[in-house]
Amino acid sequence: MSKKIDIQERNQQFLKEPGVEDYRRIHDDNLVQLRKKKRNEHLAKRRAFGTDRATQAEDSPEMVSDAIRFDISSVPEELAKYERQLVNPDLSPTNRLNTLISLIISSTSMDLLKLSVRTLRLVLTYDETNPCKYIGDSGISAKLIQCVLYPDKDLQYEAVWCITNLSSGEDKVVDELLRLNVIEALSKVFNENPSSDIANQAVWALGNIAGGSQEQRDKVVNCGIGEWIIKQISTSQRMTGTSLNTMVWTLANLLRGKTLQQASLFQEFLSISLKLLCLDNEDILSDTLWGFAYAMDGEVGRIQPVLNTGLGMRIVQLVGSESYKIKLPALRVIGNILLGDELQTQTIIDYGVIDQLVPLVNSQNKLLKKDAAWCISNICSGSVSQAEAILAHAGIASIVALLRDPDFSIKLEACYIFVNSTNRANSNLIINLLQYELIEELCQLIDHQDSRIVILSLQTIWNILKHSKAYMIFHNENTDRALPRLDEVGGISKIESLQGHRNYDIYQKATEVIKEFLGGEEVSQNAYQQGNFEF
Repeated sequence: MSKKIDIQERNQQFLKEPGVEDYRRIHDDNLVQLRKKKRNEHLAKRRAFGTDRATQAEDSPEMVSDAIRFDISSVPEELAKYERQLVNPDLSPTNRLNTLISLIISSTSMDLLKLSVRTLRLVLTYDETNPCKYIGDSGISAKLIQCVLYPDKDLQYEAVWCITNLSSGEDKVVDELLRLNVIEALSKVFNENPSSDIANQAVWALGNIAGGSQEQRDKVVNCGIGEWIIKQISTSQRMTGTSLNTMVWTLANLLRGKTLQQASLFQEFLSISLKLLCLDNEDILSDTLWGFAYAMDGEVGRIQPVLNTGLGMRIVQLVGSESYKIKLPALRVIGNILLGDELQTQTIIDYGVIDQLVPLVNSQNKLLKKDAAWCISNICSGSVSQAEAILAHAGIASIVALLRDPDFSIKLEACYIFVNSTNRANSNLIINLLQYELIEELCQLIDHQDSRIVILSLQTIWNILKHSKAYMIFHNENTDRALPRLDEVGGISKIESLQGHRNYDIYQKATEVIKEFLGGEEVSQNAYQQGNFEF
């Protein structure tokens, strides 16, 4: 059974509530949206050597200007000789910063520019108020871009660093930089100085711009930085440390989205990915995995090329990493691969992914638990043997326990796990689930406020009762294994009460259960033909 993503169908279903047969497909479609939403937890922008802007609350310019800490001690003595007003004790930090900005804009002296731009860089980097927007709104961007184009390398470096931090700020500031052709200026830097610290800083700035929006990313992709980075990584034998970290992180930002240029870039990214995933560097491993997660998000056509590189085994290994920074993106990549067909899913299963996933359902980290449940539910929507591999696992009790998880999204994933697996697996495995109180857990959910959970729970109960009847008949037993348990926990009365439910799909599914299993009639031959009754 193929698990494909069809966004157009999802949009068509948006205005009407779907039936049970639609939930698996729509579930996969919703996961694409969920991945897009969740991937933003991985920082798209980084302030150079300062506090991450992405982790701070957005302050108004007035609040920032009142809190700026640019005092006299921050003014270099050599700079004070040029402009005594900078060390005027009566000047407020904000006015001192305004004086520095005016000095930079009006200066034509190379020595003065180097001193003043370096001082501005220190303010942008270390001032805890993060005055990027305040400085960006000052009109200084044009002068900084001019400084990037000057031949003096020290001035270039300081100016690019300032731009790196400005580009970590709000879209308004970045839009102004783009209007002033900052990408062209930064492209000139990394092309003319490929092995320098200036180039690394330019790559960082471009990574920040690419992390802002799809439009900004496309502009950065078009300047050729992705191909340049891949060439640097593939040809360098000694590239390590900050430079490589920055390049890989920028690549990850470039791999968000589905443009034609980005599709070509993904193919080139594959050529260096094995080299990157073999490095013992937490940041590089994390960003490489995020690059895969972004590029494969909703792109099932990219699953096979990834598997063809032999990277599947390494990614499965990284799911077992002790580092959360590595484990989470590795899970995202595995989940996207498991959206593929049965053969692709089996490839990952053969690498031992189930043994890596099941322990994570006990994780105290909600994101890890949620993604592990998502991966398991995708496996259960595959072939019969794949669903049975989950139900036969020694950790199945922990998977059943997901049905009582307080987090709604985890609970919903658990419902998908069992509605799919009980529809596919053999009756022995289904009956074995009863010892883990699966019936009891489902009965707690059939009066849940969310209609999806109710319908999926009813369908799972229907599947279990169907298998239980078949098991009883095959083994010539006198007692049904599941029905008494359902009655003991009040499940029968709950299901009967749903016949008056205002949601038609819930009413219909409850009626089907009652008619097929609770009405005293024999189970139809047709019902048995829908399952996999192997003993």
